[in-house]
Amino acid sequence: MKPVKKAVLCFVSLTFCIIGINRLSENAVYAGAAGPVAYVTGAPGDTGTCSKVDCHNSFAVNTGTAKFKITSPPYIPGQYVTVKVSFAYPTDVSPAKKHGFEMTAVDASGKRVGSFQNISLYTQIIPPEDYRGLKLIHKNKYVEQTYTGISKKTWYVKYKAPSTATGPITFYASGVGADGNQNEKKDYTYKTKRMITKAP
Repeated sequence: MKPVKKAVLCFVSLTFCIIGINRLSENAVYAGAAGPVAYVTGAPGDTGTCSKVDCHNSFAVNTGTAKFKITSPPYIPGQYVTVKVSFAYPTDVSPAKKHGFEMTAVDASGKRVGSFQNISLYTQIIPPEDYRGLKLIHKNKYVEQTYTGISKKTWYVKYKAPSTATGPITFYASGVGADGNQNEKKDYTYKTKRMITKAP
């Protein structure tokens, strides 16, 4: 009976191992849908975009059919303006079932400047020092979609430039148009930027 007991024990251990791996995989997929890791906007100094290794890397960036863009008025130092991030397709029917993005703002010297603010349940400010890896010095300087927000193709956030700002500020964003099959493969990635200047 001892060999049988050992076989049963091995089978049980293997079963728990497989369940554990599946749950880790599900958690990784959920984490991406709930908001990507920090520093994937494509801005200078970031680690890249959402097409980085071990992520949505099936296709080259900006090879999908969507137009991914940022829309913003000129900034007013120390005051909030509304910034729009959006996907648009040649037809009304989107080939992607889910969408996401991450964005930051950079001045002419490459420094992350200003601060973002949420105005809906569809976006979130990346908190520092959690699983996404944002540094404390970049608090309020990176914004992305929430898990609820993956059902949208357009998001609005508030952005406030520094009260001492005078030069141009550039928004950098990366985005994903996903097929919704619970993994990162066969999804299209995008990146874009938008420079704004001080309001006259």
